Order: sequence, then structure tokens, then C-alpha cells
Amino acid sequence: MGSVVRSGRSDRIRKIVVESGRARLGRWQRHERDIAADFRAAFDEEPGPLIGIALMTDSDNTGTSAEAWYGEVELLP
Repeated sequence: MGSVVRSGRSDRIRKIVVESGRARLGRWQRHERDIAADFRAAFDEEPGPLIGIALMTDSDNTGTSAEAWYGEVELLP
């Protein structure tokens, strides 16, 4: 967890692994992130203004399937 994955489609896109594996399947999970710190870790530079975020559930690299439900997303200063 915490791995930064570069996009194969764009040099300006990174994916940060927040949860992986089967240990916590089937129950709601809460994650809090420092978006500015995540940006610094992913790009090794200071962030500019926030223009978008994406929440993803992805299993194409493993050739499996996945399902996720997302609850409330809150951005705080």
C-alpha cells in the first residue's frame, strides 16, 4: 500500500494504492488522505490548484474482477 503507479496513458497521471488484498473485503472502510502530500510523493513537486480527483477500483492488471461502493467524499482544507 502507498505504492505510486505511473499511468501508461499519460505522464501526468499517477495512481496511489490505498488498499490492496483480501484482508478487509466485504466491509466499509474509511480512508483519509493528505492530497497535497500524495501529490508531492507522486510527482516530486509542489501541487498547484486542485482541478480534479478520481476514485478507482481497478483489477485489470491482475486479470480478475472487483466491485466497490463509494460513500461520501469530503474535501477539507
